[in-house]
Amino acid sequence: MSNLNEQINSAFKILNDFKPNDFGGFGCTKSLANGFEISIQCGMHNYCTPRENLNSPSEYSTFEVAVFNANGDWVTPDFFEDCGNDQVKGWTTMEEILVAIECIQQQK
Repeated sequence: MSNLNEQINSAFKILNDFKPNDFGGFGCTKSLANGFEISIQCGMHNYCTPRENLNSPSEYSTFEVAVFNANGDWVTPDFFEDCGNDQVKGWTTMEEILVAIECIQQQK
């Protein structure tokens, strides 16, 4: 059996799952096995680096992230520090996203 990071990487190939959104950026929403959902966005209307519309999600160094529980409630601050009074986490690195996914997958 593979370790959790290998499972995450094989089940959640983030950059390959991004699709262009209606605002000129890119987005990816994934439902996890435990019912949680994570949304990752980048583009000029998102809290990301750079905050502009580019040609590929691989050109961004940080992303805007939101997490929802199985009931559809916003739970982003449960998995990311520094959300302030917001329900999204801005300027989040891919490494931070992978750590959060690991934590989210351990929730029941």
